[in-house]
Amino acid sequence: MSQHRRPVDLTDVHVFWKTLTVGDEEGVHRVHEDSEMPNALRLIDESLEVIKKANPDQQMFYAHAIHSLIHPESIEVEEPITRQHKGRPKRTSTRRELSGWEHVEKACASGPKTIPTSGR
Repeated sequence: MSQHRRPVDLTDVHVFWKTLTVGDEEGVHRVHEDSEMPNALRLIDESLEVIKKANPDQQMFYAHAIHSLIHPESIEVEEPITRQHKGRPKRTSTRRELSGWEHVEKACASGPKTIPTSGR
């Protein structure tokens, strides 16, 4: 019902919501137009002809690819490997060392040093 308390007309409801099934249905079913099915079968037939003309290594590659698409549960997946990151190493100082110029400035700023003179 809308804001104005009028019922929704069925022509205003998208076809997706009309065909949606919730519950014990097995998988999700897409509603195909009648014209799409022959195109899909033609595409499969054309692809099969290309695969038949390919060399044996390519045929094996295509077979594995198609099998993994049809049966995704057959793909063996391993746990991810924990690796050391490439960031800044831990327990190292981020302070840089002073340059030679900065050492001289620091020495000058601390005051003049007395130079021992020889007693003449």
